[in-house]
Amino acid sequence: WTVWKGLTNETDYEYVITSLEDKLDSSDFTLTNITGTLPINKGGTGATTASGALSNLGIATTEYTPTGLNNCTVTGCKVYKTLDRVYLEGYISVLPTSTSAHQVRAANLPEACRPTVNSRGLAYIKSNDNVVYPIALEVTTTGNAIFTGIVGVQSGSSFSYQTVYFSTSYHVDN
Repeated sequence: WTVWKGLTNETDYEYVITSLEDKLDSSDFTLTNITGTLPINKGGTGATTASGALSNLGIATTEYTPTGLNNCTVTGCKVYKTLDRVYLEGYISVLPTSTSAHQVRAANLPEACRPTVNSRGLAYIKSNDNVVYPIALEVTTTGNAIFTGIVGVQSGSSFSYQTVYFSTSYHVDN
């Protein structure tokens, strides 16, 4: 406390308040006074575009379509990778057979998007009469997305395509 100086009278106090008010005039902090690109260390993003801002903030977004295995076509799949998380969402068209009606693999996520441990997520199919059936989704450390519980739509001896929708997120190492 030896470096602190006490205010001895009301005049000293008013002088300090006036000085602070002069220094902290709100007009100094308007957006019109900010020019150029505001760096991250000053509260900005260091970029002039959305994609540049995401990249500078460590939110690199990758869109990836994995290859289809086991009688399925990957119709739409997006992988968003941020700092240490991956967000996987999309849908696949499955042509089940008697051997693949209960498990389908939509596989080969890029190595940077593989979980550190096997991860589980949400998947479902919707029937023609709008009934939703849940399916187990597991993303393995080798980059496979495995859907279990798919019930084949069989007409006579043949199967028809089904659409499987899925969404999950999990931790990844950087």
